[in-house]
This record gives sequence, C-alpha cells and structure tokens, in this order.
Amino acid sequence: IKRIDYRFERNTMGGLTGHKGSIGVRLQLKSPYSIVFVDSHFMHGPEHYRRRVEQYHTKHIVHVSDGQK
Repeated sequence: IKRIDYRFERNTMGGLTGHKGSIGVRLQLKSPYSIVFVDSHFMHGPEHYRRRVEQYHTKHIVHVSDGQK
C-alpha cells in the first residue's frame, strides 16, 4: 500500500453527532490500481424512507482526492 486517503460525513444533528453518516476509504497500491471502500449508515425503518433517500442524494461529498496537484 502506497497511500491511504479517507473522507467522512456526519448526517445527524447538523454533523454534531457521529452515529450516522458515510465514509470513503481509498487504498492506493504501489501499482497503478486503487481499492475504494464506501459505507453509509442512514436512518432505519420504513417511516424514515424519504429522509434516507435525501441523505443518500446529498452526501456525494464523501470522496477522496486523487493526490495530483
């Protein structure tokens, strides 16, 4: 592994708590390849369906830089 980059975003209470959110982690290998993991923890239950979809569509900022200047 040549480099590890990550980015996270908190979803609850304006980002004040960290029990719901998303994280992206990229492992840049010594070869030209990278492995990326993305995980999200949204509100559960059918009563929160619309809020969950809204969180999914607004959390596209969970990305990692390509490291190039």
